[in-house]
Amino acid sequence: MKPFDEVALKPQNFSAVIARMIGILRRPALARWRPRMALALVVTLVSKLLAVGAPVLLGDGINRVAAGQAVGVAAPSFAAFFILFAVARFLSNGLPQLRDAFFARVTQEANRSAAVEAFGHAQAQALQFHLMRRAGAVNRIIERGAGAIEFLLRFLAFNIGPTLVELALAAAVMATLYSWKLAAAAVVTILAYIVFTVLITERRNVERRLMN
Repeated sequence: MKPFDEVALKPQNFSAVIARMIGILRRPALARWRPRMALALVVTLVSKLLAVGAPVLLGDGINRVAAGQAVGVAAPSFAAFFILFAVARFLSNGLPQLRDAFFARVTQEANRSAAVEAFGHAQAQALQFHLMRRAGAVNRIIERGAGAIEFLLRFLAFNIGPTLVELALAAAVMATLYSWKLAAAAVVTILAYIVFTVLITERRNVERRLMN
C-alpha cells in the first residue's frame, strides 16, 4: 500500500461532480425527503418566473402612463401595475428563503449519509492504513467533503437549472417584446460567459491540486 501522501487523487471534472451529487440524492436514505426536494425546486422555479415577469409588469405600467392618456385613466392603471410589480419582486426575493427552509433537512441528511459512508470506508481499510496514523487527516477530509455537499447541492438544484430556465424565459420575453436578434445576442453572450467560467475554473482547480 502506498503512503497516504503519495496517493494521487483522481481528478474530477464538472460532469463527474454532478453525477456524484445526483447519486447522493437518489440514495434510499433520502427517499423520504424527495417531496421536500420537489417542493423546493417548484418554489425556486416560481421565484425565477416572478423575477422575469416583474420588470414586464412595471414596463407595462410605465407605457400606459406614457401613452398620453388622461391622468384619471392612466393613474389607476399604473398604480395597479406597480402594485403587481412590487408583489412580484417581493415574492421573487422571499421565496428563496422559503426554499432554504424546505431544503435544509435534505442537505443535512445528505451530509450525514456521505460522511457515514466515507467514515465506514476508512474503517474498512487494512490495518496498515490505520498504522500510518493519518486518521486526523482523513477525518478533516471527510469533514470538508461533507460540508461541501451542501454548497454543491444548492448550486446544482437552485443555480444551474433555475438559471437556465430564467435565461430561457428572459429570452422569450425579449424575443416577443423586442426582437429575436436581441434575445439571441443575450443568450450567446451568457453561454459564452458560462463556458469561459467553467474552463477557467477547471484549469484553476488543476493548478491548485498541483500546488497543494
